[in-house]
Amino acid sequence: MVAQFERSGERQAEFCARRSIGLSSLQHWLYRLRREARKAGKPAERFVPVVVSRAAPTDGTAACRLRMTGAELSFSELPPAGYVAELLRLMDR
Repeated sequence: MVAQFERSGERQAEFCARRSIGLSSLQHWLYRLRREARKAGKPAERFVPVVVSRAAPTDGTAACRLRMTGAELSFSELPPAGYVAELLRLMDR
């Protein structure tokens, strides 16, 4: 269920409401699995939807959007992979 949530791009409350599960249960398992991954020395597995357009937008829309729980970032062009990785690592704290 946690993997489904992380792939969904939905906010925790939306995800839980659609599936009739308790928000606190999802939060408990998110915390527990991430804590176990940190103890094992492995980064927590995380899926982040990325939408990229092929051409630079002329109407002010973003060429790249990153969505994580409670946050969405838009870029006018695709940022370097190292920058995105560091940004996601810092957002996960």
